[in-house]
Formats: sequence, structure tokens, C-alpha cells
Amino acid sequence: MLKNRARKPDESIPQLAQEIKRLTLQAYPEAPYETIETLARDYFIDSLGDTDTKWRVYQSRPRNLSDAVVVAVELESFFLAETKKGNLRRPIARAVVPPANDGDKVEKQMKFLGEALETLTSNFEKNADTDS
Repeated sequence: MLKNRARKPDESIPQLAQEIKRLTLQAYPEAPYETIETLARDYFIDSLGDTDTKWRVYQSRPRNLSDAVVVAVELESFFLAETKKGNLRRPIARAVVPPANDGDKVEKQMKFLGEALETLTSNFEKNADTDS
């Protein structure tokens, strides 16, 4: 249950942390306090859901659950504020679509250039004949 715990849509970060701590204490009732804190911190980070937030909290190297909660709340506040201001755009996965047959495009360009060259040559010859 603890390993699969994920943040619910309406759950705040402190509520999630409290639930993770409770589940950790239930799962490891005989473990020393420092071990409980370390396990709770790691389970908390895993339960955050958003990969970017997980990575940033992990990078902050929190010593315990409380440190991890502080960083996660700060990140969430920052992302919400920036999103409201319209400054934050999350990366969007885009599908790579192979281009249409480029041979057709090149062929059309060659035909257009050939016709343009014929027109220029014809106009040049007409101008040369009238000058003579």
C-alpha cells in the first residue's frame, strides 16, 4: 500500500506527507525514528506524481520528510503562480510526422523553374530581335 501511494487530485502536499508518515509508521513499527523519517521522505517523493517536481525535490537533497515537504510546497506554489501569470508552459510531447514525399515537391519546383527559365529566354530573344 505504501509503495503504491499516489497523491490524490484534491489532496494537499502536507496532507499527503501526513498520510505517508502514518503508513510508514504502520509498516515499520519497530524501526528507529531516523529510519522512519528517511523512508517516509523517499515514499513521499515517489508519491508526488509529477516527474519534474519529483526530480526537483530529490535534487534539493532533503534530510527528512519535513525538508521534502517544504521544497514540494514551494515548487507547487511557484508553478501555480507562474501558470496564473501565463509565464509557465510545460513541455508538450509532439508526434514526429514524416514529411510528405519530398520527391513531388522537388519535381514541382523543378517544373516551375524550367517554365520560368523558358519565359525569360523567350523574352530575352524577343528583345534581342527587336533591337536588331
